Amino acid sequence: MMIFLVLLPAAICDLYCYRVPHIIIIMGLGLSLYHNFMVYGLFHGVIYFSVGCIIPLIVCSFFYLLRMLGAADIKLISIISSYYSLVFSARVMFYALLAGALFSTLKILRKRNLFRRFLYFSSYIKQVYREKRLIPYYASANWEKEAVIPFSVCILFGYCICLCIAS
Repeated sequence: MMIFLVLLPAAICDLYCYRVPHIIIIMGLGLSLYHNFMVYGLFHGVIYFSVGCIIPLIVCSFFYLLRMLGAADIKLISIISSYYSLVFSARVMFYALLAGALFSTLKILRKRNLFRRFLYFSSYIKQVYREKRLIPYYASANWEKEAVIPFSVCILFGYCICLCIAS
């Protein structure tokens, strides 16, 4: 439940500024490290913490390179993974993706830009096929405010759903 105190300010900052301050990430990592020390001891705590942080970074780095996930989003998933477990963080990510799909749909409906977004996506697929290599999905700053969703909010929703299901 302590991770909620990290995810809530991260989600609020991401919602209003499209950025998560580094201090929030540092506090989350510190909280997770402290938790692992208390539960597993010094040596095993460092190992569980390191594995919990590194595996999500490796798995999600592909999506970061394509600009489908932000760096802070991946760090928040790593914090959750190192505090709880890889399985729990995978569940959080699953529900966060569902929340993101819902959030994106609502944003598209509100902005009434479904056709424009579909054209952008189809041109992206054509360009990837033509160049035979993966390129960042959002290569332009013009789309930042219009198309990007604050995924930290979705991670918070996914986390809350997982806590409700677990209890």
